[in-house]
Amino acid sequence: MPASQTPGPRSVRVLVIEAEASVRRALRLELAEAGFEILEAADGGHGVQLLRDGGADIALLGRCADGRAARELLSLVLRACGPRPPACALIAREGDGEILACLAAGADDLLPWPAAAGHAAARVRLMLRSRACPGRERSARGDTAATGPGLADEELVGVLGRQGVVQHLARALVESARRETHVGVLCVDLSQFKVVTGALTHETGTDLLAQIVERLREGLRRDDLLALLLGDDEATRIARLRSDELTLLLPDLRRPSDTLEVGRRILRLLDEPFLIEGREVFVTVSIGAACSPSDGVSPEELLKHAETATLCARQQGRHTVLAYTPAMDARAFERLTLETGLRRALDRDELVVHYQPRVELATGKLIGLEALVRWRHPDQGLVAPAQFISLAEETGLIVPIGAWVLRQSCEQNRAWQQAGLPPVRLSVNISSVQFRQPDLYDLIMRTLAETQLEPRWLELELTESLLMQNPEDVVVLLERLSGQGIHLSIDDFGTGYSSLS
Repeated sequence: MPASQTPGPRSVRVLVIEAEASVRRALRLELAEAGFEILEAADGGHGVQLLRDGGADIALLGRCADGRAARELLSLVLRACGPRPPACALIAREGDGEILACLAAGADDLLPWPAAAGHAAARVRLMLRSRACPGRERSARGDTAATGPGLADEELVGVLGRQGVVQHLARALVESARRETHVGVLCVDLSQFKVVTGALTHETGTDLLAQIVERLREGLRRDDLLALLLGDDEATRIARLRSDELTLLLPDLRRPSDTLEVGRRILRLLDEPFLIEGREVFVTVSIGAACSPSDGVSPEELLKHAETATLCARQQGRHTVLAYTPAMDARAFERLTLETGLRRALDRDELVVHYQPRVELATGKLIGLEALVRWRHPDQGLVAPAQFISLAEETGLIVPIGAWVLRQSCEQNRAWQQAGLPPVRLSVNISSVQFRQPDLYDLIMRTLAETQLEPRWLELELTESLLMQNPEDVVVLLERLSGQGIHLSIDDFGTGYSSLS
């Protein structure tokens, strides 16, 4: 079979060694439905016999009914098949103590259990791809789509999924402990990445991500990072945990401070604009750093602490790199508490709308009002928008909050008119998250009809960056709203990515 070809599922045998019948059954159903031939064993002895009788391409190794520890079972399987053993993945439960040792001893992958639907089949396909392409480095073999099948964009840019990060980080930690060195983790939040790519096609969005990854690879050279990652050709592993976040693993560092230095280098690397479809696009970043062993000795600890530092960097301001400190956990907890409270704020009538007047300077005449939402927190008092609006946008809570603010504003404006006050135009902010809702037009028109407010007394305030998201669709919606007599204005003009055109 050519090296570039992966065998079809029906020619592939997968051996599952697992003591729990329910786990074997779940894996059998999923893998059989995906077209793989399944062999099952509850203990290591039976599993090895199956290997000797007919062989297998992939072995999924879990708990062993005969009491063998994970590392012992792995060693038994690897020895049973001579020079070409099956690719082995550990069925890893939370709290398993031998994961690091097994990865260091030659396991190819991890299958966290319980696994999401489709995850086991995806991992098997990726392990097959690794075996079919033995000459390629690990970063381009199977880890690119560790979060599931069909991730062509991730394969295009050659990035890892979260489980790939955990696997490589676990190996790096084992090696660094032996050498008495350090492992650094950097989480790079691509601020406004989703806003920028919202204005691009799928292909150009992928191109932007590929350019970002390529620039990092070009700039983060082997000498910069001081060492290789356990024999891989690249000293830095670049991993995409979410669509707008990259993670860098920096193995075998001599000093913990090197992690921060690499973070500062990344800021400089991404300072220059990217050229997409003939126009310049800027991407700012917020970076969180963690380093072993002071910030954690397990992959999960380091990733969690780096992500916590990233959250604090994002709150402090864009284009910032921060090293993790234990005090950040308290801030992260505060944010979680704030999010929990915000989810209940609408139900508990804790939100209130303030109305800021717009006055004509020459005459002192009131010419309009702007609706501004405030949160009367039962413990913290009046919470400023800067503390909760961005949180509401990140969590999607801005959609019900925005709808509530719109209704309250329209009702209040109509009430003032009925009380005999001169009618004025009232401005309501619309966030980019709200604008992406397919029923926004219907929501606005229904609110106006139900509150009996004429459209000419409503103004929608949009941000400049919002206008750059799928401009053709935006224009169509804005024309529909304007055609109904609703006024439109641009907030923060000149601060985003657009030009006057």
